[in-house]
Amino acid sequence: MTTWQSRMKADLEAGGYAEGTRDNYMAAARRFITQMKRAPEAIGQKEIRAYFERARRDGKLVLLPPQRAFCDEKGAPLRLNAGLAGKSGRRKVCIVDWDGDGKLDILLNAANAKFLRQVDARDGKWFFKDMGLLTQQNIEGHDVSPTVVDFNGDGIPDFLGGAEDGHFYYLKNPRTK
Repeated sequence: MTTWQSRMKADLEAGGYAEGTRDNYMAAARRFITQMKRAPEAIGQKEIRAYFERARRDGKLVLLPPQRAFCDEKGAPLRLNAGLAGKSGRRKVCIVDWDGDGKLDILLNAANAKFLRQVDARDGKWFFKDMGLLTQQNIEGHDVSPTVVDFNGDGIPDFLGGAEDGHFYYLKNPRTK
């Protein structure tokens, strides 16, 4: 059992989850562990491929089976990278309302950042449309870490990308005044 699995099992036991559910959850976690190549502790922050809903059954808190809750605009499961068996790489995401429509969007590491705009949310699923790169300038050597800042205090998130050349790259949001 990995350190990550041990921590998760301890957390589940401390939370009073039902035995069968814990076993089911651990099996599901092992299936998804291959997606967690570099930062397995960050499943709650970076891994968005599956959603595990909690519920009360017979007075106990249980985890329900995983669901593919993040979809493209056509309803297919959202694939952040289509590679298989170790060729899928790792993705860095920033969840933010980039376009100001009140829905959370995804900025995904790319040549600078790819903008996945949330277009709908229904039936327990969220739907995203790939809007392409924020700008055509390539700041990536191998990987960019996207995040947002509001240096000018106007309440609109602007892009800040940390790149492997050791520099930060700043891009004002098109909505910035």
